[in-house]
Parts: sequence; C-alpha cells; structure tokens
Amino acid sequence: MYTINELSTVLCYPSRELTCAIRRCVELGLLGIRTLCLGGGSEVYGKRIVGKGTTALVVKGFLRGEPVAVKIRRTDANRFSLLHEAKILEKIKGTNIGPELLASSRNFLVWRFIEGLDFADWLQGINSREELQETFHKILYKLYLLDTIGIAHNELSRPFNHVIIDPWKREPYIIDFESASVSSRRSNLAQFMGYFLGEWSHLPEKLSKNLMLDSSKIQKIRFLLREYKNEREMRLVEEINEILFS
Repeated sequence: MYTINELSTVLCYPSRELTCAIRRCVELGLLGIRTLCLGGGSEVYGKRIVGKGTTALVVKGFLRGEPVAVKIRRTDANRFSLLHEAKILEKIKGTNIGPELLASSRNFLVWRFIEGLDFADWLQGINSREELQETFHKILYKLYLLDTIGIAHNELSRPFNHVIIDPWKREPYIIDFESASVSSRRSNLAQFMGYFLGEWSHLPEKLSKNLMLDSSKIQKIRFLLREYKNEREMRLVEEINEILFS
C-alpha cells in the first residue's frame, strides 16, 4: 500500500500537485481500485511502472483481488480524456483482439492484466519458426477482425510498440487504441505489413531469418495487399501468411 503523497508523482505525472493526486485517488476509488503496485520496466521520478507513453502511464493494480492494468492519463497529455479509447475497447470486447476493459473514467482505464512481452522483446526469445508462424498468423487474423469491425488503429506502422505477446499461450494482443478511429477506411493489416515490407532489410535478426523475405515475396504480398484493401477477405490473409513462411 502507498500513501497519496507517495503516489502523487505517478497519478499526476509529470505534475507533482498533491491536490491533483487526491482528486485522482477518489476517481480511482470510484472505479473500485484500492491498491496499486509500483514495479515494471519503466521509471518515473524513481518509481518503477509497467509502461510510459507520451499521453499516459500504465501501472499494475488490483480490482476485487484480481490483477489489472491501470492506464493513467498524463497531466500534460494532448487528450482531454481517455474515454475515446474506452469506447473503442468496448467495441472490441469479447473478440480477444486487445485487453478486456473492466472500468473507465476521464483519467483512467482499467483492464485485465496481460502477462506478456512487447513484440520486440518476444522476438528475441522465440525458440522456433513454428512458434513465430503460429503467433504471426494470430496477429494477422486479429488485424483482419479489426478491419471487418471497422476500427482503424492508426499506429500499427510501428508494431513493436503496440503488440503484446503472451509467450506461454502464444497469444498476441493489440494495445493502445488512443489514436484509433471508426470513420477511416485505412487497413490495420496493410499498416502492419507495410512495416515489414518497407523495412525488411532492417528487421530484427531472428525475424528476418525466419521470414526470409526477398523481392519476389515482397512483390507478391504487395499485390495481395492491394487486393485486400478493396475486398478484405480472409482468403487473402491466408495467402499472405503462406507466402511469409514458404
């Protein structure tokens, strides 16, 4: 357990105002969060947290005894609230595409905690081509689902920051929907694949070794992606996946 004063630098980052911390503690309490745990791979003002972005921090907490992730809007964020992202997460609820939203308010989102690694770290630890292929196929399928639902993530051209992998279940989750839109025809799958096709010579060693992309494969995949943007059919997703691992 931590006092409000101890948590103020996390709850109101980068501000250190005690009044802000008190207001946000009340807001968290109304969502049912009674405990936060300081620990993780990022740090703010000497305190360890799960993650730190340009608009929010993520810390681990507990809701009714269950571990959860708590996303905290930064006081210097260029967004007035996190409720837009909450609406997006509600739209994908039950699809297993991303984290399951449990509670939300202007300054906080709460979802079930995902024990996993970001995409880049996961790649460094993969043990087989079969593991990569299985997980990659699941990613492509979830991007296809997002496309059919009509949600454009808009940040997947940089996938390493927006995909978490549960290495035990080989299950990927797409995160950070704060920039997502429902009025765009942009394809999530095309954005994601654009990174690998445009930067294939600079991919992490394990990924480039297992994908073995060459100019012929890239040309075939680009042709399928152009077709996919118009038709968005699962058969095209399967063909792309097959070429990647042939």
